[in-house]
Formats: sequence, structure tokens, C-alpha cells
Amino acid sequence: QGYEIPVAIDPEEIRSAGVAGLEERFNALHEQLYGFRMPGTAAEIVNLRAVGFGSVPKPELPVGAPGGTDASGAIVEENQVWFDGSQHATTVYDRARLTPQMRFEGPAIVTEFDSTTVVLPGYVAEVDVNLNILITPKA
Repeated sequence: QGYEIPVAIDPEEIRSAGVAGLEERFNALHEQLYGFRMPGTAAEIVNLRAVGFGSVPKPELPVGAPGGTDASGAIVEENQVWFDGSQHATTVYDRARLTPQMRFEGPAIVTEFDSTTVVLPGYVAEVDVNLNILITPKA
């Protein structure tokens, strides 16, 4: 039967007591939790986790040049797509050609090399200055 018990490791303890010190703490925790020790039974490190702390510079988000609200230059095609039980004429946009301030109404599909964004009927999409697509219910 196995017992996995998290044991915090202090680097100073490893330097002074070695692995035997960790094994002793494991046995003490085992006794505290289960009421007995298992002398002579080898302990095994099953998982090892490390946590690091530090400072990193604030990332600079991409900023696109505004291109106006007309998104027609990013249209790839139009297809019939099923939404909520019925077909809708759905515009497909190329994500790489969308620029800040462009707006378009759903139903729409935005395609790019690694993802697809769906704008449902009754919603509006707008590209912000950082090139995010913000989707909100149509007013």
C-alpha cells in the first residue's frame, strides 16, 4: 500500500541532513497522520514541485494602426451556417486583415491560422487597439 504525503523541502535541510532528514520528516508526518511508522521501508519521491518568484518587465501589447470601422476589406467569403436551428447568411473574415476600430455584426466567423472565432447572430464584434476582438450583444 502506498502513502503519498507532501513534504516541504528546505534547501538548508538537504545540505545539513541530506535525504535521510527528508525521510525522517516523511516518517514523522506518516506517524502523525496514520498513527504508526514503517521503519526499514524505503521512502520514494513520487512528485517534485518547484516554485520560483521574481520580477519580470511588463509586456508590451501589440498596438495596431486604426483602419476605420469598415471591415469589408477583411471579408473572405459568405456561407450558409446553421445557428439555433436555422440557416443564416454568415460572413467569413480573415483575422490578419482586421484592424483596430473595425466593426461587424454576427453571424460571422473569423478565421486565422490557429483558431476560429464565431460571432453569433444578434452580436457585434469590434477590434480594439490591441487587436482583441470584443464581442457584445447588439443594442
